[in-house]
Amino acid sequence: MGKLVLPNLQGKQMGQVIVTLTVTNRIDQVLAQRGFISSGEVRSYTLDNVLVDTGATLLCLPASIISQLGLV
Repeated sequence: MGKLVLPNLQGKQMGQVIVTLTVTNRIDQVLAQRGFISSGEVRSYTLDNVLVDTGATLLCLPASIISQLGLV
């Protein structure tokens, strides 16, 4: 039987997906594409060091960011 060799993972954050995420108001995007507002008026917010649940189907945001994006 062969010998099992495991990589040295000491100090690594295995299994975590950390990203920078930009959330954009989709209605603003459509309005800008159709010329009703300028591209500079499209509301978006960038979050750094976001831990991603790769099985998630919903996104939760703080109320302050929801308000800043103009979301319901």
